[in-house]
Amino acid sequence: EVSTPITITVEAEPGLSEVAVNLDGSIVVLKEISSGKYSIATPAPTKAGTYPLSVTLKNSLSQGTSKANVANLTVTEKVVVPSKFTNVKTVTE
Repeated sequence: EVSTPITITVEAEPGLSEVAVNLDGSIVVLKEISSGKYSIATPAPTKAGTYPLSVTLKNSLSQGTSKANVANLTVTEKVVVPSKFTNVKTVTE
């Protein structure tokens, strides 16, 4: 759903100097949480739609490689469940 927290995880070579994902025009840099596993928690985009994800990997020599459209993130509208009212009374004077 829009604006809800999501976790992005990329598996790649261990010890990279940077792993970044392009999400809706924003570059999100991931942290290595275990050997070769990079992750970050970030909010989903604020508008519903399908967002292609591109990934950039950089080694310790700052040599990088990028792959476009490695995955798609589908964001839906928030579902609002109407409240059920019981025992509603109207007071008139």
